[in-house]
Amino acid sequence: MDNIGAMRERIRLATRQVTRDSLGGEEETWSLSNSIWAKVEYLTTGSDERFSSDRKVSLTAANFTIRNRSVSIGQQIEYRGDRYNIESILPQHANAYLLIETRKVEPQ
Repeated sequence: MDNIGAMRERIRLATRQVTRDSLGGEEETWSLSNSIWAKVEYLTTGSDERFSSDRKVSLTAANFTIRNRSVSIGQQIEYRGDRYNIESILPQHANAYLLIETRKVEPQ
């Protein structure tokens, strides 16, 4: 990353946690990290639209660049009230930064 000033957006990492309730059922919760500075790049000038089960679904892909830290697939990124599933994590610039490729989570 040539320009640290490009990292001007605030994101948070969400980590899935599963606990058991009193009846033995699983309960899913997400814990959020402190805010992290990031560079955000949308991959298209809008959203791709696809049909899934006879329903039009929009797909938004975005890349987030952050300083190197512990991040894993299975986590999500929260950005401006939306959630993004992490699809891949690529080290950048001698492992000083991470390029995180994501897709927006659509409401159910």
